[in-house]
Amino acid sequence: MKNLFTSTVTISKCMVAFTALLLFCVTPSLQAQWKQCNGLYNKKITGLFTIGTTLFAYDNGLFKSTDKGATWSKTEIVLGSDSQVNDIIEFGGKLFAIGKGVYASTNNGDTWKKVSTYSIGDAITTMGSDIFVGGYEGFCRSSDTGSTWTCSPFPIPHHYVLSLATMGNTLLAGLKSQNPDEGGGIYSSIDNGKSWNLIAFKHKYVRKLIVKDHFLYVSTHAVDYNDLDRDPDTVIGLYRSSDNGVSWTAIHPGFESRYVSTFTVNGTTLTASFFQSGLYQSTNNGDNWSEVKTEADNKVVYKLATIGSDIFSSPQSGGIYKTADVGVSWNEVGLKNQYVYSLNAVDNTIYVGSSQNGIYYSKDNGTIWNYGKIGVGSLSAVSIYGYGNTVLVGTNGGGIYQSTDSGVNWKSFNPQLNNRTIQSLAVIGTTVFAGTDNGLRYVDKDNVWQLAPSGQPAKSRAFAIIGNTLYGGGNGGVSMTSDYGETWTKIGLDTQNITILSAVGTILYACDTDKFMHISSDFGATWTKTGMPSVEVMSFVGNDKALFIATKDSGVYQSTDKGTTWAQMNKGLSSNVINVITLNGKTLFGGANGSSMWMYENAVSVSEPQNHDENISANQLKVYPNPAYSSITISRSNSQFTQNSQIRYSISSLVGTKLIETESSLESFKIPLNGIPQGVYLLSATQGTKQITTSFMVLQQD
Repeated sequence: MKNLFTSTVTISKCMVAFTALLLFCVTPSLQAQWKQCNGLYNKKITGLFTIGTTLFAYDNGLFKSTDKGATWSKTEIVLGSDSQVNDIIEFGGKLFAIGKGVYASTNNGDTWKKVSTYSIGDAITTMGSDIFVGGYEGFCRSSDTGSTWTCSPFPIPHHYVLSLATMGNTLLAGLKSQNPDEGGGIYSSIDNGKSWNLIAFKHKYVRKLIVKDHFLYVSTHAVDYNDLDRDPDTVIGLYRSSDNGVSWTAIHPGFESRYVSTFTVNGTTLTASFFQSGLYQSTNNGDNWSEVKTEADNKVVYKLATIGSDIFSSPQSGGIYKTADVGVSWNEVGLKNQYVYSLNAVDNTIYVGSSQNGIYYSKDNGTIWNYGKIGVGSLSAVSIYGYGNTVLVGTNGGGIYQSTDSGVNWKSFNPQLNNRTIQSLAVIGTTVFAGTDNGLRYVDKDNVWQLAPSGQPAKSRAFAIIGNTLYGGGNGGVSMTSDYGETWTKIGLDTQNITILSAVGTILYACDTDKFMHISSDFGATWTKTGMPSVEVMSFVGNDKALFIATKDSGVYQSTDKGTTWAQMNKGLSSNVINVITLNGKTLFGGANGSSMWMYENAVSVSEPQNHDENISANQLKVYPNPAYSSITISRSNSQFTQNSQIRYSISSLVGTKLIETESSLESFKIPLNGIPQGVYLLSATQGTKQITTSFMVLQQD
């Protein structure tokens, strides 16, 4: 045997997932700063609808909420590039949405299918067994729950339909003329739309019709904006009829602005947005009105919806707001005000664990967030880990949940831990490790959770992986296992309570409750303190060029010299309390208390990808027993090596001292360890440019 040492160590795919895609180099922009991630807030909502207690919102996609806006999921509906959803109704056990065509859903709006090829979709209503749809290009009718449609130009020349409603067996249409001299008006039909008669407002175009009980409500607008200055009382406003449109009463709060942006009717209560005058409500069918204070006194509300006594509004500034006390207080609904407890990026999907609301996920780098229920609505997700096509979520008191479809659906991973708080997660091979509130547990080959043997850190809060060696941090320092949790060995920081443990390449970083960061470049054999300021670290992420930490009350810091010096990077943050951070591509994401998700674009730039042909997963090289005494058995998978060809094996110390070298073509064989002292060693297997490196421990026999 002769000595040969190679220092290359391959990080497993699990490690890449655990440290959230860390292989980037730092090029922060001088103008870069944090900004709050998009959700259904700060976005101009062009459609807001309710079906029962389900709320729908449209903004470059149709979103759905079943809990009054607390959580949202994006539905599957494919519209044209210049289209949007204009209305949604329920009929015949289906939901129907219109927007340059008609779309139907049989699963409460989760998925949609286009059921009409005609580009007609401004208004929709039902009467008897028929569905009626109107728009710019004509008028359509279906008598078989949307399966087939009969469409034709609207019979009134030069007019198109803006709104539809029904009163008994009468179909009503609010029109606008393409010819300003002809206006618009309300027309009625008693023969399912074959013929129409004008009943009111010939010189106005009718924006919206609502029938409630025996009242017909209508909002109108001038055909020509110049008419507003000439005769506002006759061309614009909100009106009510109690005799099927024979006579009309103007109903408005009495101020100058009569233009109604939108209005809703719920029982005897009307809620209306008057352009540049604000939001008003009437509880007696429009006879008297009271002002509803809007969020930040925003006087322009584009869309309104109600569920019971709750009012939802979308103002000009964007977003969706809700009030349950008639405007005394408003809250923006969606992701913006969540408390974020965990965060990870797995295969370019960002997963966010929130307080009380489970998991959100984004597939487009934080632009759109979807909600993934994890079985129990009140669970807080406190740890997230991804491997292969599986994502695991550790919860506060509810055990572990898993998803195999990128966060859409979740199920309990193993009922044995269903009442446990899972503080940390890691996977090596097929072995799952969970840091619980009463010790570290892992799954054995029979899928049974076991309490790890002595040597493990108490209350394991963090894991790091290098090769097939797992490091655990908790009360009493750092421990390691190289035999999938069968045995654990304490390796350092015994007097410290470790809260953060992570690996960047082959370097270990550990943060403790005394507000120190420790670094080890020799697999935990020795530790030194970095120059990190005295701050309580909540989260850590990094690569070979830069490190980032999130702190309890000092925001985010960056180091470009492996922790020797640190600089704050808090520009744009509304709060310095950042619970967790992760990297996805060039973007650094942070989760905060009460203000949800933040992003810092171009925090790092992507490094050149590694040549994976030359660095094979260390999981393919196994050493046992580990720890070893007088000999080790080497077992390898030969899928990445040329079969029946010699492979060179070398054993070296952590500082590079060359100890043993041998060659073998066997898939499994034994090497004696005569004369090798107690310690941690590296085993490398090399064939041409392909290499695997792992670590193991040698103990002296008593």
